[in-house]
Amino acid sequence: MNNIRQECLFPFEELLNLSETDKLICILDPIDLKPVVEKIKPKSNKGPTGYNPEAILRAFLVQQIEKIPSRADLVSKIDRSPYLRYVCGFSTTGRVPSEATFSRYYSKL
Repeated sequence: MNNIRQECLFPFEELLNLSETDKLICILDPIDLKPVVEKIKPKSNKGPTGYNPEAILRAFLVQQIEKIPSRADLVSKIDRSPYLRYVCGFSTTGRVPSEATFSRYYSKL
C-alpha cells in the first residue's frame, strides 16, 4: 500500500507554535471569497440589510475546520464565542444569523 503524503499548508513546527485561535485566522484570512460572495449575495438591495455573505461563508468554513456537526451547533458556538464571531466577520456584540439563515445560504451554494 502506498502512502501519499499530503503537503501541509503550514510547516509542522509553525503549527505547534500557533495557538488554537491563531490557526483559524491563518487559515481563513488568505482565502478570497469575493467570487463566491458575488454569486450568493441577494440580487436586490430592497428589504432588510441582512448578514454579510462573506461572514456566512467563513462560518461554513469554520464549521468544517472545527468539525462542528450541524448548523444548529454552529449557530450555538458562534453565539457563545465572541472570538468565532470576530473570525467569521459578524458583530462581536450583535445577533448572529439563525439556523434558517444559514440554511438559505447553504441552499444557494
